[in-house]
Amino acid sequence: MGDLETTTSSISRKEAAHQVYKGKLLSRKVCFQRRAFSDNGYMSALHELKKHFQSENNSQRILKCYHIEKVSDFIYVSFEPWKCTLGQALRFASTQGNKREGLLPNQVNFLQKNFGNSSVFWQAGEPTPLPVSFVKDMLLSLSDLHRCGILHRNLDEESFFIVKNPDHPNQNGFILKLGNMRLAKSTGDRDVVGEPNFSAPELSDRTRHEGPTNDVYLLGLIIGYALCGGKPLYLQPMQKGSLRHTLEATSLFKQFPEISALVKSLLRVSYSERCSASSAFSHVFFWSNEKKVSFLHFCSSEMSCYSSYDQWIWKPMLTSMKNIVPNGYWIDKLVPTLQADIGKNNPYSDLSSLPNLVRIIKNYLVHYKDNEATIKTTIGHFPETILSYFITVFPMLIPELRFLISGRLKHIGVFLPYLQ
Repeated sequence: MGDLETTTSSISRKEAAHQVYKGKLLSRKVCFQRRAFSDNGYMSALHELKKHFQSENNSQRILKCYHIEKVSDFIYVSFEPWKCTLGQALRFASTQGNKREGLLPNQVNFLQKNFGNSSVFWQAGEPTPLPVSFVKDMLLSLSDLHRCGILHRNLDEESFFIVKNPDHPNQNGFILKLGNMRLAKSTGDRDVVGEPNFSAPELSDRTRHEGPTNDVYLLGLIIGYALCGGKPLYLQPMQKGSLRHTLEATSLFKQFPEISALVKSLLRVSYSERCSASSAFSHVFFWSNEKKVSFLHFCSSEMSCYSSYDQWIWKPMLTSMKNIVPNGYWIDKLVPTLQADIGKNNPYSDLSSLPNLVRIIKNYLVHYKDNEATIKTTIGHFPETILSYFITVFPMLIPELRFLISGRLKHIGVFLPYLQ
């Protein structure tokens, strides 16, 4: 069969005319898809190969496509080997290994070993490092694709392939690579290469807009699905005008505002307000503790320059404060010993003011060595524990501050590293 040496070892069972097998191409191990031949199908495969070649040279996170060959009534498309798709891993883990449709014995063995139960993705009430590393891989791969001037147009959890990579920093040695580019097209290309089953809201509007933000919307759904441990974000995702979160998504967003801020920035209905795949890395979800502390320090310094007469920023501050503390009085959220210490050191401060809350937290962080012993017992002895305490009490604080800064103070140079 030309340069392609096939084996009888199938690694994925889809419809009869679209199966995935192991094989070799000039001694190189490959996975290959066998597709039923048609003129349109062959042209589609050539188009897919071209888009892979355009992007692979500039990214390590695009699944490599090697070769296309027509034999009899079939088209064989060769790719670098993968273990399974992200969707297969999530479904297997979320059902404790009970969902095996479309899986063959060798895949089941791999999934049982590495994704045998939901604790792989979710432990102690929060996502494990594995889905977080997968989120980074997804953002990086889509960012690379867009940088090459290519729109994917058909993203779903089956578009990301789990590839074994011992050099990858996550503990399991897996990396996600982006593939399934049969509907991909270059930015600005007017050629029709098929319509996806699901698309971003702006593609359904009368004023149709096509661009990278279309892919970002779909990626937001996939990231939410992954961080929810294989549970969807929305009850009826097709009803884009009246989306309602599932119970799992509502619980996740309430418990982890930083995840909520990231996912919502990818899913904003207005495409002009949606972040890009590359700028998503500037979100709080990816920040270290040191970066959060420095951000609070800059926020305190800048916000102290404005008074209630500066309505262009004061009104948004009031809105952010209500999102952080619904009744507006943040002092009531703190324990009595901390309330007394703040009252003693800030006798004339407005204890419902956002700038004052940020300033007081900053002071506790900066002067952590000088805090009284009773205060250290409550909030901790070091900046990391102090930060953790206040984030636990005010989980929306840093996401709301970043949102406020991105809208009103983004022109100030010190904030650029936190917004780009």
